[in-house]
Amino acid sequence: MDGWRTAHDNANLPRNKRMRYVPTPGNISQLGARNPLHENRPRHRTDIAHIYRHCRAPYSGRPRYDGPMTSPDSNALRLLPIRTATAGDLDAIDAAEQACFPPVEAASRGALAARLAVYPDHFWLLEGVVPESVEPDHDGDADRENRGNSPTLGAPTLISFVNGMTTDEPHLLDAMYDDPSLHSPDGAWQMIFGVDTHPAFRRHGYAGMVLRHVIDDARSHGRRGLVLTCKDRLVHYYASFGFQDEGLSDSTHGGVTWHEMRLVL
Repeated sequence: MDGWRTAHDNANLPRNKRMRYVPTPGNISQLGARNPLHENRPRHRTDIAHIYRHCRAPYSGRPRYDGPMTSPDSNALRLLPIRTATAGDLDAIDAAEQACFPPVEAASRGALAARLAVYPDHFWLLEGVVPESVEPDHDGDADRENRGNSPTLGAPTLISFVNGMTTDEPHLLDAMYDDPSLHSPDGAWQMIFGVDTHPAFRRHGYAGMVLRHVIDDARSHGRRGLVLTCKDRLVHYYASFGFQDEGLSDSTHGGVTWHEMRLVL
């Protein structure tokens, strides 16, 4: 019949191209309204086990995990253990702070020095060693003048840090930024003044690594929780760590509108 492959034609095709069911005048009445050409179409499988059987890695019943997020040059970048700060870290901390925030929002060098003098153990630093043969990628959103603050190749470089005092005051007040005397070592609430990541190392999960470390530290010290303020666009990000948005803060820091967010432990 016109347009249909005959049994003879089917036999001359390679085995993988042959139709499973070839119509003839004797069996055409058995087909009903079904198009016999559809019989040779592959049967698509969408179940996850079938997909993983045909992937390079065997399916083990759970998603494949390749380790923590790293930078494109992570085979060369070596992360150091997160540690607390000393007075000698002021230069690196100040450089990162100025690179991460606009001047009206960034803590001054004097404010950072005052914080380090009172509560250096509430600065958590993530450093990494960048080999001299690697040139880290800069964040496309970084200001051009900030791109000059390049990592020191071949030596420990500050990648990301978090800092903030502890207090029994449940809300983050603007006065806390510049007055380290408000710090209470046994305070119930860990305030988060800043989550800084060097522009050359953003979008690789490093800030999250440090923030989780700070959350664990607050939990181990029996704090009630952590408090931070952030811009509207970052509310969703901090919510992913368990912080709850409590609405707009009374803060006028930097002339910006801030949301106050709280993680109760």
